[in-house]
Amino acid sequence: MFPIAGFLAAALLFAADRGLKWYATHSLPPEGVFWIPRFLGLERYQNRGLAFGLPANQLLILLASLVVAVYLVKKIMAAGRSPRAFTALAFLLLGAGSNFFDRLYFGYVIDYLRVGPLSLVNIADGMVLAGLLLAFWGGPKRI
Repeated sequence: MFPIAGFLAAALLFAADRGLKWYATHSLPPEGVFWIPRFLGLERYQNRGLAFGLPANQLLILLASLVVAVYLVKKIMAAGRSPRAFTALAFLLLGAGSNFFDRLYFGYVIDYLRVGPLSLVNIADGMVLAGLLLAFWGGPKRI
């Protein structure tokens, strides 16, 4: 059974992420736009590293991303073809795919959402996290 609602939610978030990345690249003022100054708002950041800006080689990141994506797809699909598994895959693949595209095209991931004094993220990061939580909540066998 293919869960259309889960796929549509993932597709809409993917489109929002790509749109905000375009906005951050082409229209966002250099000083950003904040709802709470320097704490919550939109600010463009070129993330050339891993999560939290940890430094890493771009080629290694791309290769590792592919290996992890293939592993997760196989692991989730082996657990069953439930609506939950398909929704988790949609979130994981579309979220990771958006960031993967950035790395291939720009050489970095476009982060644009400042949340707190140290964190800059994007919707795709949240999609990957949501997909992982959905897939493995209660253990991989529960999908």
